[in-house]
Order: sequence, then C-alpha cells, then structure tokens
Amino acid sequence: MRNLFKLMILAGIVGVLFSACTTEETPQNFASYDEAYLALEGSSGLYFGIVEQLKGAKDVATNFDGTLPDFELGKSSSQVGLRQLRKARSIQSFSYDPSTGFWTWDTTSTEFGTITATGHLRFTPRDAFGMPIPATDKMEYNQDIRADEIESGEGYTYSFHLKLLANLVATGIAAYRDSTGNLTMNGDNSINFELGYNEPQYGNATFKYTYTSTVTDVAFSTENEYPVGGTIGFTMKLKISGVDAGDEEFYVEGMITFDGTNIAVMEFGGYTFHIDLDTGEITDVLVVKAGDAARQLLKLRNK
Repeated sequence: MRNLFKLMILAGIVGVLFSACTTEETPQNFASYDEAYLALEGSSGLYFGIVEQLKGAKDVATNFDGTLPDFELGKSSSQVGLRQLRKARSIQSFSYDPSTGFWTWDTTSTEFGTITATGHLRFTPRDAFGMPIPATDKMEYNQDIRADEIESGEGYTYSFHLKLLANLVATGIAAYRDSTGNLTMNGDNSINFELGYNEPQYGNATFKYTYTSTVTDVAFSTENEYPVGGTIGFTMKLKISGVDAGDEEFYVEGMITFDGTNIAVMEFGGYTFHIDLDTGEITDVLVVKAGDAARQLLKLRNK
C-alpha cells in the first residue's frame, strides 16, 4: 500500500502541475491552454469511466435478469485506487423487497481497510417479483461506496478516505426496446477522495480531490452505440500539499456534450477539447477541426 500511495502522488503531480488556477468560492478558468490540458489529461480516465457507467446502466435497464448488475462504477473507481472493491464483489448480498419495489445489494469488507458498498435498483412498472415487463419505462438506480484505511508502521503513517455516490434515472425503456424512441439518462455522481502520508523521506503530504457531475438528457438509440445527445456538467476541485514540487490547487467546471459520434466535445476550465469515447484520448479541438476541414477538401478535389 505504501508503494501504491507514492505512485498515486507522483502520478497526480505529473498530471496537475500548474499554478494559475486556485481554489476560489466559484470555479475559475485556467490561465493557459497547456495548464488546462495537463489537468484534463491527468483526469481523463474518470470521465471515460463515467461514460462507461452510463452505458452499463443502459444495458441493465434493457437486459436485467434478476442477477447482481454491473454498473461499471467499481471499474471506473479504479481510476482513484479502489480496485480492491471489485475483489470484494463476490461477498455482496442481492435481494428484492416487494414492499418498496427495490432490489438492494450491500458489501462490507475489511480486507483492505474498511469498504462498504450499498445500492438500490427499481423498475416501473414491474411484475410481482420486481422484474421489468414489456411496459417498463423507468429504472431508478443509486449506489454509495465508502472506503477508509489508516496504516502506520516504523516511521510512517498513511490514511486513505473515499466516498463515491451515484444516482441515475433511465426513462424511455419501452420505446428503446421497441426501437421507436431513445432511452434517456438523468442524474448525478460525486467523488470525494483524500490521501495523507507522513514519512521522513517524503515529509507530510496530502492529496484532496472532489468531483461532482450532473447527467442531463443523455440519450441512447438502438441505431447508435454512442450517446446521441445530452450533456454531463461537472465541477472539479484538487489540492496537493506538502510535496517537494510545491502546493498546487484548482477549482474548475466543465461540460461534455454528445452528438452520436465517438468524439464528444468537452469544455474544461475555459478551453475546448475532444474526448474519444472509444479510447478516452483527449484531443485539441483545433486539431480535430483542421482534420475535418482537410477531409472535406479532399472530397471536393476528388469529385
């Protein structure tokens, strides 16, 4: 675990070394494109994971079979060091409560500190056993993951705290199944993550990260594997202190917009980028536009 922490701190420093954007009461823009790109590149896996979570929720909404669903939340949370949660999935309980209409699952694991995960799932309308029926048009889903660990030894102390929340509502399920309309997602996600470390070689170091997002009308069509519309608006706060490179912090907001292609437009800290939904790769929007223009030019020349 000590090596894991050191690697995460180093990765964070590489990804977010900039100084012009500090934590104010309201989100601030970066002073330059390069600073925005560095911050975004260091966090691209998070956004990629949230898109995968939406796709996973869509699959559950349309193919639920009464077994424990995989909403990709544990997978995307590996971006902030919670791979051990996935190892604990095997001990989760999963049951249906006819009085509320909710399927419920929960886990408590002490193998890697203390990890708890609870979640709820409900279809409307549904049969007497909680299963979706042909007329089912709505799915509600929420999950709460928390992890805490404190470790100490000769000359060092380590602490790890994580809270990850997700709430999603899918509508239009029946129309999507019949290929007559879109399935639409709305909801919110949040991640609060904090690491603390004390060792003579490194001194006192802390890493604090807060991310919140709002999913608005993200729509899926049976004719397209990518979201055909909608947005994910988000804010991000990060603070690193007590490391050799100096204290760093920022608080920014952004927006991801989908248009049915594998390239989504991302506004981030006052600058515009593209994110590849297949690879998670971040691309300069100007480079993409230049490539589009070149392809159009070739088409005209070949006519």
